[in-house]
Amino acid sequence: MAQHTFTVSDIHCEACEKAIRASLNRLDGVGDVRADAANNRVAVSYDDTVADLSAIAARLEAAGYPVMS
Repeated sequence: MAQHTFTVSDIHCEACEKAIRASLNRLDGVGDVRADAANNRVAVSYDDTVADLSAIAARLEAAGYPVMS
């Protein structure tokens, strides 16, 4: 499994963290998702033969959490 940490905006609370986990976990190839509102970071473990970073970033954006880096 590959891992990547995204810096995102608009994570404010536990409900945001839960929404991010739920959204990304529906994406094929995504394993563990850890959202951290205090640091505006989302760490994702994913199978890079199934999912790619652009698809994960697009899912974050669609859920309302713009990727900053």
